[in-house]
Amino acid sequence: MTSGRKPIPSAIKQLTGNPGKRPLNLLEPTPETAIPECPAHLDEMAREEWERVTKELFTLGVLAQVDRSALAGYCVAWSRWVQAELYLQAHSLVL
Repeated sequence: MTSGRKPIPSAIKQLTGNPGKRPLNLLEPTPETAIPECPAHLDEMAREEWERVTKELFTLGVLAQVDRSALAGYCVAWSRWVQAELYLQAHSLVL
């Protein structure tokens, strides 16, 4: 394990214009860019967010099959947050 800052992936450096102007690691493993299959357990709102965000991430070239579970967790959290907001708007806050 190396000491110091955790290295930034080359794909992220390229997206930000390589601000440090250091050479990119050409030997860095790069997973194949792909849109993972949407998990069946997501509700409608989570599926809508899945469709929205996967298109954006795929276009940027930073989405791979390995991202499926993290992305599913984000979409579930998004759906629950929106549902909670709608509930609070209808029933007001209770202090």
